[in-house]
Amino acid sequence: MNSTNNFAGHPEPTDETHLSQFMHSEAELPVCLDVIMDTVEAYLRRLCADMASSCAPLITRAAGGLSHLDRVAGDPARFSRLTFDDAVSILNADPRWIRTDDGWRTLTRAGEHELMARCGQFLWVTHWDHRAVPFYQAVDEAGRALNADLLFGPGEVVGAGQRHATGEQVVDALRTHGVAPETYGWYIEMKRAMPMETSGFGLGIERFLMWLLQHDDIRDMQIFPRENGRQISP
Repeated sequence: MNSTNNFAGHPEPTDETHLSQFMHSEAELPVCLDVIMDTVEAYLRRLCADMASSCAPLITRAAGGLSHLDRVAGDPARFSRLTFDDAVSILNADPRWIRTDDGWRTLTRAGEHELMARCGQFLWVTHWDHRAVPFYQAVDEAGRALNADLLFGPGEVVGAGQRHATGEQVVDALRTHGVAPETYGWYIEMKRAMPMETSGFGLGIERFLMWLLQHDDIRDMQIFPRENGRQISP
């Protein structure tokens, strides 16, 4: 699935670690946040094992070896997890690393790298400010989003979250995010007709390939070049 990066409604520019348009490997399952996080970890271990088995010569030529794949595939322990509030505390709320906008906070890309430098890679950051994530992410009793971003390699590679179960919860979230409910009428009706607890994730394919090949420019990972504001034909 193709996706577009936006912050406060504005497309983000393309650079060495960031594409304005990118591809996702996505799934949504009838499970809670913890289970979808475990599912992502199992998925990554399987990807790493299969890539090491089927593409070893190509990966070795590009990355210099397979040790980064073997570490993931061979370690059954859960990836490290910390809440967004913990991340803010670790980073001392430094504005270089924590961006604040209209009362909600998010990690900058420099903040992602600083957090990995301090806490290690394959690090989940969970329970962000609700307005910092898409409206469809559910919230806990404290008003934090039931979401999780997985940091490794170039930064956030996987975004995951538990969804609102009912149409009324979706309507409340849309209003909190300043989005007219009519815009998502079909989604609201779907949730009203069949309330269900689900969680989903999206793995950024180009960012995963960047880590897989130990490459330093995500623009080389695109199947077709895509850049906002430019007409690019294959």
